[in-house]
This record gives sequence, structure tokens and C-alpha cells, in this order.
Amino acid sequence: MRGNLLFGAAAAALLAFGLSPASAQTNDQPGDASTTATLTGNVDGEISPAGDTDWYRLEVQTGHRYNLALAGLENDQGETLDPMLGVYDAEGNQLAFNDDANGTLNSALRYVPQQSGVVYVEARAFSSEATGP
Repeated sequence: MRGNLLFGAAAAALLAFGLSPASAQTNDQPGDASTTATLTGNVDGEISPAGDTDWYRLEVQTGHRYNLALAGLENDQGETLDPMLGVYDAEGNQLAFNDDANGTLNSALRYVPQQSGVVYVEARAFSSEATGP
């Protein structure tokens, strides 16, 4: 299944930013995430193989608001990914999480860090068996 991940940050004004055009690794670990968020927009990604989790490294600043959204896209068989989002610190502690937002299967969350530094954003499917182009 495919999905679209959008990152957003807000301080005094809303700043939209997303991921670099590089695709995410298929076997990322939080401390080894090679895809970093940059001020560019959004990115299409893929959850494959089954059970895949993609990790994105994000540098955050205290007091800024970060809006993250992950929307599942329909594949050729008419199936739509049911995505989940999580934000974690370098030790693997969950800082924020969302499965279904606003009455949909898509995920969205707002994260305001307590300290500046690096966090890791997890993008994965609700079902460990979901895959696709």
C-alpha cells in the first residue's frame, strides 16, 4: 500500500515542510533513520514488505508546534492503507502517537517538543500484513 506523509511546523506562523525526495529505507531503525525531514513539502512512500516500518529523523525546537499527517493511498486492487504515526526520542520512548484521526483511517498528530533536539517519526500500517506499491 502507498501513503503520503506530510510534516508541518508552526511557531508564530504555520510553516509547511516535508521529507526530501529520497525514499525511506525499508528496514529503518529509529537511531539509524537515513531520511530526514526538510522544508520541502510532502513525500509519497511505500509500506513494503509486510510489517515494514519507515523512520524519519526530524530536528525539532522547543515551543514550536509540529503537525504530522499520514494518508493512505488506494492501490490497483482498490485497497487503501490504514496508516499509523508515532514520534519517539533517541531512547525509543514514545512522545506522540495517532492511529485514526478525524473519523478516518488516516493518521494525524500535533507535537510540541519539551526540548530541542532530534526525534524520530515512525510511519507504518495498522495491519502487519499490509503491503503494496
